[in-house]
Amino acid sequence: MKNTKLTLVIRFFSIAILIFVSMPSPVAGAGACGTGTWTPGNLEIHHINIGQGDATLIVGPGGKSLLFDAGESNWNSSAKAQIIASYMETVLGCTSLDYVVISHFHLDHIGYVGYGGLWYLVEKQGFSVGTTLVRDYNSYLGDVSGTFTNWKGYLEGAGNARLNPVTAVDGAGQVDLGSGVTFNIVAHDGNGAIIAGRFNGDASPPSENDYSIGAVLSYGAFDEWIGG
Repeated sequence: MKNTKLTLVIRFFSIAILIFVSMPSPVAGAGACGTGTWTPGNLEIHHINIGQGDATLIVGPGGKSLLFDAGESNWNSSAKAQIIASYMETVLGCTSLDYVVISHFHLDHIGYVGYGGLWYLVEKQGFSVGTTLVRDYNSYLGDVSGTFTNWKGYLEGAGNARLNPVTAVDGAGQVDLGSGVTFNIVAHDGNGAIIAGRFNGDASPPSENDYSIGAVLSYGAFDEWIGG
């Protein structure tokens, strides 16, 4: 078995936790952006600090990018999206993303259509997106919220051309972050094990979290689970 030496560096900032993963003989080259602070040859994982919310930017060794979630704290706010946008522009040097993953349709993971979150990034900040992975929202069995309903309408309407949504499936075939990097989807839509009905009166909508997309990001001997 090949023994791959790997270097892992974790840096803590007020705005993000940044993980560098490097291997010997780093991959040369740059993505379409190329002028940001990202370092060619490393896998970079930026856990952006937005408080009550989730947003993670992944940059592959050659500059390919993936944003996992873009949450807000309040439904009628774009405050967190503005933080995310500024941070990503600094890292990437552009307003282009190869991939976006929407783990599930809760405010703190995706924001609210017409105000903030991912909607704000593409409609107000001018970010372009190659492909957006979403769960199969047509299979949902629980109650729906305004967040869910509005995002479903947006993805099937005006947002379809901007986000290019596709339904997530098991495996590593939908995301290409460059040589040596795999983004393996291991969970989505409850993996077919969700039972219809209301079992937690506090959830809104109930069981939406159970439908989240989860994936394992791998580079050499490094693995990280990422999910909503």
